[in-house]
Amino acid sequence: MNNLVTQYLAFHGEINETRATRLITLCFEAVAKSYNEIYIAFSSTGGSVHSGIALFNFLKSIPIALTIHNLGTVDSAAVIIFLAAKRRFACKDSHFLIHEPRLSFVPNNSFNTYQLYEFAESLKDDKETMSNIICQHTSITTEFLAKWFLKGEIISPPLALELGIISEIRSLDIPASSSIITVGT
Repeated sequence: MNNLVTQYLAFHGEINETRATRLITLCFEAVAKSYNEIYIAFSSTGGSVHSGIALFNFLKSIPIALTIHNLGTVDSAAVIIFLAAKRRFACKDSHFLIHEPRLSFVPNNSFNTYQLYEFAESLKDDKETMSNIICQHTSITTEFLAKWFLKGEIISPPLALELGIISEIRSLDIPASSSIITVGT
């Protein structure tokens, strides 16, 4: 009989390749150890859209139940990761931020016309992918999303509940006997 019910993970920080790889590894380990559920206590100001899309696709493929709980802020690329779970919760004092993807350049780098075009096309593709994920997993319309991408939109838990981003507003309640693994840097 399987006594391993829920593996709790804590993710707090920027979305990047290192953290994405660590989260994927921890999820694989939970599946290999025959846990019935992965529960991620989650807070992120966003980061790499490419890592966010990869995590979304990976988390959707997990063969056990997945729950994600917004502890404070789920912004930008973190929103699409959050939407990978079937069960999604948020603390009452948390929020979500939706805006279109951005690109930061390293100072003192130079780019030719073709490279700039490639960056623009990549941003356009990221925006379309994010839009598809958000609209398919919530009741947010493409019209609202287009406006929010332009100016950014902070979404409170009550509105997130109304839009289908979350299914419930509730505090995080981890049983005393549970262990929590932190997704580090």
